[in-house]
Amino acid sequence: MYLDLPVFRRCCCCLPVRHGIIAFGYFHMVIACLMISLESWLLTKGYDASKPAPTVFNGVGFMVQVWVVFVLYAVDIVFTVVLLVGAHRKRTQLLKVYAYYAIATCCSSLVLFIIMRCQMEEDEPYLIVYTTITETSLAAAALIIKIYLLLLIRSEIKKLEQNCELRFSMKTEEGNPF
Repeated sequence: MYLDLPVFRRCCCCLPVRHGIIAFGYFHMVIACLMISLESWLLTKGYDASKPAPTVFNGVGFMVQVWVVFVLYAVDIVFTVVLLVGAHRKRTQLLKVYAYYAIATCCSSLVLFIIMRCQMEEDEPYLIVYTTITETSLAAAALIIKIYLLLLIRSEIKKLEQNCELRFSMKTEEGNPF
């Protein structure tokens, strides 16, 4: 089966693709920094670090130790810096590294969401009605935005690789180089 993915020329119908990727990167960096500062604020307000803390990562809510949250968002910030440097400097290798990271986090978030939903159905069946719509909407929105960003990155990589393949050759008669 052959699937032809779209190649975008504009991000959100207004920005060029590279500028849209940069805007998404900076927005993602701000969100990650806010989440780290929120977790730090919880620790300074006397939250017991030995207990699991509620967190949201890529639209999936779960309970985990506070240090895991810091590690998740620190790694996310590092890869977002890779995305921003790759987009600013037009480096396809860095954009590909971020794309692989984004694919891995999308797949792991989807698996984590399924595991959390199955666990919730077993533990608290009366809460399913109230939280299913909200959590599913948040996870689906995060997944759709990440897939859209991946398609933008793919479009930018294709554009940068096509620009590098453009070569001019001089056609001359045989034996006469000029």
